[in-house]
Amino acid sequence: MNVRVSHDTFQQGCIIVTVRDAADASRSASTPVALTPASPNPVQIAVFRQEGWGTQLNVQAEAREVSCSGAQLNTVATTSAQVPEKGSLDVPLAIDAVDEDGDGYVKTAQGGTDCDDRIGSATVNPAAPETCDGTDNNCADGESDATDKKTWYVDADSDSYGSTEVKSCNQPSGTVARGDDCNDAEGSIRPGQSELRCDGKDDNCNTLVDEEFGVGNDCPAELSCPGKLACGSGPNQTQCNRIQDPVSWFFDDDGDGFSGTDVGLGCVSPKPGGVASSQDCDESSTYVRSGLAESCDRMDNDCANGVDNGITCDTSPASWSTASGSGSTPDWDAVATYGENGTWLAGNNVLTRIEGSTVVAVTCAGDWKAAWSSKDGRVIVVGANGKLATASRVDTQCYVKSGPDTGGGDSLNGVTGLDTTGIDPTAYAVSSTGKIYRWSPPYDTSTVEVVATVAANLRAIHLATKLETMIAVGIVNSSTSGAFRFDPGTGGWISEAMPSNTTGDIRGVHVLSDRYAYAVGDNGQVFERAMGRWTQLPKLNQPNSSSSANVLDVVAYSHKAIYAVTNMGEVAFYDGTGWTNPFEGTKTLNSIDGVLPTRIVAAGQDGTLVNWPKVP
Repeated sequence: MNVRVSHDTFQQGCIIVTVRDAADASRSASTPVALTPASPNPVQIAVFRQEGWGTQLNVQAEAREVSCSGAQLNTVATTSAQVPEKGSLDVPLAIDAVDEDGDGYVKTAQGGTDCDDRIGSATVNPAAPETCDGTDNNCADGESDATDKKTWYVDADSDSYGSTEVKSCNQPSGTVARGDDCNDAEGSIRPGQSELRCDGKDDNCNTLVDEEFGVGNDCPAELSCPGKLACGSGPNQTQCNRIQDPVSWFFDDDGDGFSGTDVGLGCVSPKPGGVASSQDCDESSTYVRSGLAESCDRMDNDCANGVDNGITCDTSPASWSTASGSGSTPDWDAVATYGENGTWLAGNNVLTRIEGSTVVAVTCAGDWKAAWSSKDGRVIVVGANGKLATASRVDTQCYVKSGPDTGGGDSLNGVTGLDTTGIDPTAYAVSSTGKIYRWSPPYDTSTVEVVATVAANLRAIHLATKLETMIAVGIVNSSTSGAFRFDPGTGGWISEAMPSNTTGDIRGVHVLSDRYAYAVGDNGQVFERAMGRWTQLPKLNQPNSSSSANVLDVVAYSHKAIYAVTNMGEVAFYDGTGWTNPFEGTKTLNSIDGVLPTRIVAAGQDGTLVNWPKVP
């Protein structure tokens, strides 16, 4: 057979003719024919039947671009023919592959690799060199592989100068034509300008720093220390930096004659009378100073040789006395102490005074939630339905007063008072609706006033001898712990920032001084306010467990002597480093108080009453 393959639009490449025995496709033979523009059209390939083959053959012509090893095109011509017994048979086939631009490459639609096969585009094909002319000459990666790309510079600070080179045919976004920027992170630093700023930097990229500002001259620095001139905060300013380290100075803030409060740094004392070494190991407490006699109170009273040194002191669990009723015994929701041995206990329709061995049940109807006692033993209790009440040490019946929200659901949750020599104390109470109440003497004729309202469910309030130390605590937006401080200058209440990610009720607060306060609440949370800033102390866990307890009340005598009670019945003690449990019970303890660190009283569920040291 004489296979004649026409290729009118395909002038360069390769045609491969394959014949197969129709009776057995495994018998085949192929003949490649290279095409050039000078090749005849059609090309002719003689095909002879092989020995043992049948006379019926299948004939196929396929095309490859550029050469016989090039890309196989999808233009395949096939036919079937009978080999004659004598003579030859012409078998015509046609390849319709199209190379319009004549560069030997076929359009991709036919399986070729020419990305632009239009007439006149012979310079665009996979073998063409890539140049910056706006065309993808080699049909791969655009112009990214061009050999004549220009140099640009990334201008990260948009000051028209760059530093990092970028090669590209066209100017990329964020680049400029000028380089040599010695700091491309700051737009104010670039070549070609004067050193106009004193900033510790080479502003004009000439390798010199602040050469025009006389940095290094002697000068008087802050904190009364000698110094050297350096760049200031403004672009053309200088400042005097210390060359001598200041030291801490200490002042006697608690009036015990020994200086322990850090009043700041300086090369001389910033406050007259300051000393350059601390003489008081705990300025948070009037129960601690150098030379003070040791007491049995878990504190290092004399600042020497440790806690309770030199005395016989039993602080074991056995040193606590406990009294507990049954399920029918009223719960004690609040305890308030006064004097050396006075205690008030309050609960739902119960108010009891204990003084030594004397126990007096005071008639006082109300669901009492909190109690506070003055130094002379007058108690103020507050509770549900906006009720307040008071009784003295000699009363057998309390005087009950309703707040502005009478007959309503404004529950009073916390109370504190301001002792004033010669007159009855003024009481302050907080409610679940964020109201802060004031009840002043004479109690029977005065009005309970709403002095402020904050956006919180307030749970407790306390102060330490002065109104400016008063702090109220609770929960904000139903989930976030919150604290509010009274501002005597404006009469308002300032919301104070609590540590981040603190949630749940704050249920108790104790203000130790104008410098220290402590708050406790759900999920084992215990907070310290030191010098106006709240931080979180280690969480209080359930006894012998890693699970948090709910902390319900707190009393503090030092930042190293803090007592707290929990829903698990424990009295916990914090010594400045960690928690221990001096007492572990089985009934929830709701409240704790103690006028002195040598006498602690806690009360709670089913009439539970805990004393330390043990009541004889």
